[in-house]
Amino acid sequence: MTGLTTQTEAARPLGAPGASGAPGAVAGGKAPAGSGLTLDGIQVMKAGRLILDLESLRLPPTGLAAVIGPNGAGKSTLLRVLGGAEKADAGRALLDGRDLFRMPGRRRAALVGFVPQHFAPHWNQKVHELLELAEERTGAAPGLFAEAAEEFALGDLLARRWEGLSGGERARVLLAMALGGRPPLVLADEPGAALDAAHSLRMLEAFRGKASESLFLVAIHDLNLAVRFFPRIIALKDGKAAFDGGPEELAEGGVLDRVFGVRFRKVEFGDGFMLFPSTAL
Repeated sequence: MTGLTTQTEAARPLGAPGASGAPGAVAGGKAPAGSGLTLDGIQVMKAGRLILDLESLRLPPTGLAAVIGPNGAGKSTLLRVLGGAEKADAGRALLDGRDLFRMPGRRRAALVGFVPQHFAPHWNQKVHELLELAEERTGAAPGLFAEAAEEFALGDLLARRWEGLSGGERARVLLAMALGGRPPLVLADEPGAALDAAHSLRMLEAFRGKASESLFLVAIHDLNLAVRFFPRIIALKDGKAAFDGGPEELAEGGVLDRVFGVRFRKVEFGDGFMLFPSTAL
């Protein structure tokens, strides 16, 4: 992702207050009624088991929210349901008052950018072909995906085929495909898993730079990146929301211990902190 440009300041210390202020804060003031993302009664069943059961969750029109939790907590399922890759068995997801679950695929593609954890195109296409397909599917204005290709430094990759790309290169292509249309909602499922430390930081800085324009809901395993970049953190356990608040709240009162079944230590330094798992409970 060399050459990735952002409009953000240098990354703040771990655990320092986010640029968006309090958890769920909206850039530019209070969100108008009915705007943002509202999740009500979303349930997903698999093999007769309820794996996602969200009673109510409301997020503002813009900003950054991390989704954390142990393996099997429902993080990927939640994002896949919102992105249209899976169907919910119950509930609704309102984006600015419109139910994503009832939208035609093309309309949802224009409103939701989705970076899945695993992606494989039907054919071994070239990168520029994948971007053209994304542009056509979203109905984006001409030139937006070309800007995304430049932002994520895809110039040397455009003529290469998907199967010849490294994991990090594929991640950059997926980010350009998801963000190129400038959707109001961006879903990202472990988007930095294949990226090295520098590229992962640049990606999150790019998210923060765009958080005044879109709402980013990002599943992430690295808790220290979560408290560094995300002013709002939602923790899932057994398919339910076990916590919804800011980094400081997350690190207090044994919240992480209960969610992950591991005792965490909080190590403060400067105006930030880091979290370290110590012993299993």
